[in-house]
Amino acid sequence: MAEGLPQNDAPTESATSVNNTHELTDDEFWALSEGVYNAALEQEIPVAEVTLGPERWQIEIVIRAERSDELAQEVDAHLRPPASEWGSEVTFTYDPEAENVPFVGKSPIEE
Repeated sequence: MAEGLPQNDAPTESATSVNNTHELTDDEFWALSEGVYNAALEQEIPVAEVTLGPERWQIEIVIRAERSDELAQEVDAHLRPPASEWGSEVTFTYDPEAENVPFVGKSPIEE
């Protein structure tokens, strides 16, 4: 990274990949989203949104905060395992300006 650290006002990302690229069904994504939101509530992590990427094995979790080492450790410890257990790629985006999209107890995927 020749540019150095990202600007404080810019969203930042961290990602992990696993070998299995399981394409999530609507029900699996709903269950994954519910697990992520519940873990976030328990740990007071400000999750703004959980979305499925262009490929059905890509997951993005938007954290409504600036990235810090302490927050990143909390996110990795409490949100990555519920998302990663599905065998998918998980990306965390830290954006203090993100709009909150609350989990409403139904599948967030619209066909």
